[in-house]
Amino acid sequence: MNGKTWKAWLVPGGLLLALVSGLAASPFFIQVAPTLDFYYTAVFAAGLLLAWRFHSSRILFCLLTLLLAHRAVDFFAAGRVRTGPGHTAVILVALLIPLNFIVFASMRERGLTIAGIAPRAGLLFLESIVVAVLCRPENSGVTSARPSLGEIPAWVLLVFVAAVAVFARRFMQTHKPIEPGFVWSVAAVFVWLEFAPLGKMSDAYVGTAAMILAASLIETSYVLAYHDELTGIRGRRAFNESLLSLDQQYAIAIVDIDHFKKFNDTYGHDVGDQVLCMVASRISHVEGGGHAFRCGGEE
Repeated sequence: MNGKTWKAWLVPGGLLLALVSGLAASPFFIQVAPTLDFYYTAVFAAGLLLAWRFHSSRILFCLLTLLLAHRAVDFFAAGRVRTGPGHTAVILVALLIPLNFIVFASMRERGLTIAGIAPRAGLLFLESIVVAVLCRPENSGVTSARPSLGEIPAWVLLVFVAAVAVFARRFMQTHKPIEPGFVWSVAAVFVWLEFAPLGKMSDAYVGTAAMILAASLIETSYVLAYHDELTGIRGRRAFNESLLSLDQQYAIAIVDIDHFKKFNDTYGHDVGDQVLCMVASRISHVEGGGHAFRCGGEE
């Protein structure tokens, strides 16, 4: 991985989770604990608002999944997560959150339309019924097997690993910041359920999982606005802003692919797109502090 790839993986999700984990393990956590209710409410309100504003049904329903899961653990645990309905709720939530993230992220983004909302809402409704039934005291023994590590059974850990693998693969294909956001949000969920399923720390970790998704949505929107979607290099808007920031001598090379229209007509636009990506990849390795931009169709 190069420096840009590492940065995309670690910022903002990894940084946010590291800050919260460090704070939770420090003596200062007691001092900030009274403010966590505001933090939790503000993060979810802002995240849901951003998801609505950016027409992202995927992020909207991932946030709703987190919110419903957290409420379910609090409701069924009644202060105990080692046995009974509380333990069952932790196991079910640990299983369903990574699976929901995979499903919601894989579904086609259709915005906040009926076609985009109905399947996801239906899935959450059915899952809520299943959790409510299995967490009844007479049924909670179905999932009462003792975990091998902390609160989460080893077989459920495989779902977290699978989710990380899925989003890592998607990132290698799309290079969009939202994919590392899903990874770090799932990691925050794991830390919550494994080490602090109840109390103020749970508010901190669940709120941080939501914040990571919201921040990744903003980062993805920035990338789409300032980078060319096909090639991944910077676009016209970034080029214009870079010109305004120059205050010394500079050089500009305008590159045009020879006979590109003929190539498209002969081999098709899909192959033409591959050529553009290949050329952009070569140009993006320019040295000496230079930057590559795509300002037009063939330039």
